[in-house]
Amino acid sequence: MAAARRLAEAEDLADAVAAEITPDNTYRKSWRVWTRFCAATRLPELEATRGALVAFVTWMLREGQQNGTGYAPSSASTHLAGAVVGLRRRGVHVLGDDQAAARSALEGLTVRLLQDGERRGRGKAPTGTVTGLRALSAPAPTPWLAPATRPWSSPASTTPPAPRTPPGSWSPTSPRRSAA
Repeated sequence: MAAARRLAEAEDLADAVAAEITPDNTYRKSWRVWTRFCAATRLPELEATRGALVAFVTWMLREGQQNGTGYAPSSASTHLAGAVVGLRRRGVHVLGDDQAAARSALEGLTVRLLQDGERRGRGKAPTGTVTGLRALSAPAPTPWLAPATRPWSSPASTTPPAPRTPPGSWSPTSPRRSAA
């Protein structure tokens, strides 16, 4: 029993960490996806059984987007996590085993999609190049400053500033103070 309690506490900790690092708009969007699923399947919004979560994952991959196409598996995973957080915020007890069953179904369905030759999402990011890195690190133009008002190009800055000396030290160019 103590192990089950610690596992439940670990689930709550995982949700708290996810809530801390994930923007609120992600949870709002995931909750909207969950409510669309519930409306489409006529399941109650505040029920989080193993069957409902597995059906949610299946629905997302099959037809979950508003245009009727399926989500990419990574998006479905994000929406599953967001829906679980949304359910827990509304006081619904979501069992870790039920969520694990939905994740397992998602992984299996993802493998099936890949075996069928279907790829979704944007795919792997292109490799960075030296030219691309130089373009990223180049100084940005400042069109909002007129050339005469740019501090690095104004005529007043053509003369170098006088050398500075640290406070309390003396140099031949610094003014002398008289001892009072």
